[in-house]
Amino acid sequence: MKTYISARFFMLMATVQLCRTKTGENKFSLVASSPSVFGYVGKDIVLPCALSANISAEGMEIRWLKKEKQNSIIIFISQENNENELNKLYQGRTELLREGVRKGNLSLLLKSVKISDQGNYTCSVITSEWFSDASLTLNVIATGSTPLISLDGHQGAGIGVSCISVGWFPVPQVKWLDGKHEDISVRSNTKFVLDQNGLYSVNSDLEVSPEDSDGIICRVSGVQRQSETFIEIREELFQSFRAWKSAFVVTLLFLLLTLGLLAVATVYWMKKRGQEKTAKLEESEKLLLEEKERLIEHL
Repeated sequence: MKTYISARFFMLMATVQLCRTKTGENKFSLVASSPSVFGYVGKDIVLPCALSANISAEGMEIRWLKKEKQNSIIIFISQENNENELNKLYQGRTELLREGVRKGNLSLLLKSVKISDQGNYTCSVITSEWFSDASLTLNVIATGSTPLISLDGHQGAGIGVSCISVGWFPVPQVKWLDGKHEDISVRSNTKFVLDQNGLYSVNSDLEVSPEDSDGIICRVSGVQRQSETFIEIREELFQSFRAWKSAFVVTLLFLLLTLGLLAVATVYWMKKRGQEKTAKLEESEKLLLEEKERLIEHL
């Protein structure tokens, strides 16, 4: 269940802004040291935020919000009595470093990053006289497994190979390189599958030829890291393929020749049988005619 910012909070911020306008005082402002940060799935990440002035933030109300679609949800509040306003998905996973608060550091420690944590965050501070906020973006990433290359046997005029890697986020890039590190990805067929944990797996197929006997590389690249595997395609594999192909062609030709001879023999046999039947029929007709003539002579 998600908890969204209440109208009371917006009224409070508006009131503080009004007070700031009236008083003209500028006691502090908030600054995010980086507009975007990267967090790895399952790891902890610090969302940076600090006061521009070197003053303590103790006693100030500190809030961290995450924007989701048209609304924002509260993921952290410094006041213990407002603990029930926190979004359930973030309870127990967020905390401020108290030593840092004394020095104006309001950075938030987000534990065990999830893919759903990706998005825009806002750090805000409220006092009786002032309000300020700063925003940043959390990009969630996951580096998958080392690519596994396997031989799929003879395909077409070459040998088929496949490359499999799992556990990536966001969708990775896949490249096939030959032994000279030239891109041969245009010859490949790549598919991506999204699992139940929101991570992507990749399965890429490639047909290699004797020109690739120097070896091939399957490289899978994420946002910050990449992983690759090299495999050597020995010339003997293609030679055995050629020998197998030659034997197959010879066998096929032999079978076709045998079938042709059988077909000719069958036609000859059927023709000869037909001729024998015709001769027997003519002989029978001749005998019947002679018998008929004898009967007529006796009459």
